[in-house]
Amino acid sequence: MWSGNHIGHHTTIKDHVMITSHVVICGCCTIEEHCFFGVNSAVRDEAVIARETLVGMGVTIVKDTKEFEVYRTPAIEPERVRSNQLRSLSYKSKG
Repeated sequence: MWSGNHIGHHTTIKDHVMITSHVVICGCCTIEEHCFFGVNSAVRDEAVIARETLVGMGVTIVKDTKEFEVYRTPAIEPERVRSNQLRSLSYKSKG
């Protein structure tokens, strides 16, 4: 376990789990063996993270996982608008 993590109440973490920095695991979770959590990932209350699940950087898990699943965020591509042309940073649907 690296630094800056939060592990919630009544959570069970089994053997050989890698928790990098600033990971948040909410209360009453079960983390099975051989899981990996990337920087700034999070797990919702009462979730069961199955054996050998890989949770990438910045991913939020909101339901139980299955064995050997991989969760990652999509690659970040630059927007087509220039930063000096933005009026707001809020994301609103265009339509």
